[in-house]
Amino acid sequence: MFDRSRILAFATIALCFHLATGQAQEGRAVAGVGGVAVSSLLGHDAALSRCVGGSPDQPSRHSDFEAHAAVNPSDPRQVAAAWMTIGGNRSYIIRASVSSDGGENWMAPVTLPFVACAGNSLPDLHVATDPWVAFGPEGRLYVSAQAYSGKAGGHAGLQHISVITSGDGGRSWDLPQTALVVHGPSSKFDNTAVTADPLHPGTAYVLATEFQHAEGVGPQNKPSRNRIGQAALSKTTDGGKTWGPRQLVSPDLPGTYADLPQMVVDPQKGRLLIFYSSLGADESAINFVASGDEGRTWSPPARVCEYVRLRKPPRRPMAEDVIHPTIDSRSGRLYVVFVDGRFTAGEYSQVAITSSMDGGRTWTKPAPVSTRSDRPAWLPSIAAGESGTIGVSYFDAPRDSTATTTQVSLWKKTFALNDNGDPVAPHEDLVDRFPLLKAISWEGFFLGDYFALLNVPGGFRGIYVKSFTQRNGSARTAVYFSH
Repeated sequence: MFDRSRILAFATIALCFHLATGQAQEGRAVAGVGGVAVSSLLGHDAALSRCVGGSPDQPSRHSDFEAHAAVNPSDPRQVAAAWMTIGGNRSYIIRASVSSDGGENWMAPVTLPFVACAGNSLPDLHVATDPWVAFGPEGRLYVSAQAYSGKAGGHAGLQHISVITSGDGGRSWDLPQTALVVHGPSSKFDNTAVTADPLHPGTAYVLATEFQHAEGVGPQNKPSRNRIGQAALSKTTDGGKTWGPRQLVSPDLPGTYADLPQMVVDPQKGRLLIFYSSLGADESAINFVASGDEGRTWSPPARVCEYVRLRKPPRRPMAEDVIHPTIDSRSGRLYVVFVDGRFTAGEYSQVAITSSMDGGRTWTKPAPVSTRSDRPAWLPSIAAGESGTIGVSYFDAPRDSTATTTQVSLWKKTFALNDNGDPVAPHEDLVDRFPLLKAISWEGFFLGDYFALLNVPGGFRGIYVKSFTQRNGSARTAVYFSH
C-alpha cells in the first residue's frame, strides 16, 4: 500500500470491457534518461478524464506511482505494466500498458475499471491502489489491485481485492472480478500480489494481507497487541472468471502481520511457496509457507532469515519492508532479496540476498548486493535469467538528513551465486539518476513500495518510477521501463 513508505518496519463476467475511447491505440514512447517513458504516452482516455479531470487537449495534473510488470512466458517479447495514478483531486486509479517488442515501444495507457469512475459497476468503490501483474502460461494477463470506499489510507467501509484479466495481450479487458472482500472497520486489506500457475493454464492465485483488529485500536501498520495481519489467498481455475473462497495461510499471531505475501511456483515440481515479512513487536523475519497439493493445504511457517533492525528511522529515503522472491526455473534454486541494516551495524539500509538449493530447507548466509559505503539502498527487485544468472535492481542515495531534495540512483547488478551464496563476478550498471522530488504534496517523497525487474530478450530490464520537474516548475512522477 502506498502509505507504507512512511513506516520503518524492520524489527522491516467475463464480459469483455472496452474503454469508452475504444481499444488501445499503438503509440511510440519517448526515450527518457535511463529508460522509455511508459505512462507519459498520449492516452488520456474517457475514464481518466472522469476520474482525475482534464482531456486529451488539456491533460490533468496527475502523477504515477508504484508500478509493477510481467513478461509473457509464451512470448517473451510481450510485457505488461500497471501502476497507480493519483490526480490533483486525490483520485486514485489503476492504469496499464503493454509492449510487444520487449519494452521498446508501448501502447497508449488505458484506465482499468477498478473504481466506479473508471467503469466499475459498484458505485461505492472510489480508490484503487497496489497493482500487481502476472501472465499465465497460455498468455492470459492478470492485473490485481485493491479498491475501496472512503478516503485513501483510511480503508473505511467496503473493500475489494479484485482482478482484471485480458485474453488478447491487453488490447481489451474483462470486467473486474472480486477475489477477496471485507466490510466494516474491523477487517482491512493491504497490498495485492497475483501469480499465475506456470503448469496449469487458467489457474492463478491472488494474495493480500488481511488485518483484523478491535474497535478503537487504530489504523493498520501501527504497533498493537490487538491486531493480527494474516496472508489471505484466493484461487481461480477458469482464467479469472470466478475466484474461490478465502484462505488464511499464515499464523494468527496477535501483534504480528504478514507483509505483502508473494507466491513463487516451482515449475518442475508444481510446489507453491508464499514468502512474506513477519513483522511485529516480537518478530521481525522473512518466513514462507508451502503447498504440494495446489494450495489445498499449507505447511507451518518456515524461516528464511531474521531482519537486523536499523537503529533509527532514516529521514529520506524511507527503508522498505517489501521483499522479493524468485526461482530459477531450471535448477529450482530459490532467491530472496530484502533490505535491512545487517551490513552497516544498523546505521542505514542496504540490499541483501539469500538463496536455497534444497526447496527452502536451508538458506545461505545473506550476502550484500548494494556495496557503496554510506549510501542507503532500498526498493530491490529481482529476476532469474539463464545459466544461474540473476539480476537485481535497487535505488540508493547519499546519506543526507537535511537536504530538501535527494539525488537518487537506480542500479542494476547482474551476477551468479556460488554454493555459499556469495555473488560471483558481479557487473553493475547505472540505470538512471534523478532528484527525488515531492510530486504530490500529501504523498511526500514517494515512488512506490515495489517495482519489478524482468528477464526479456536482450537482458534484464525493469519498470520503475522517477520524479522530475516539468516546464512550469511543478514536480511529477512517471513510469519508465529501463534500457
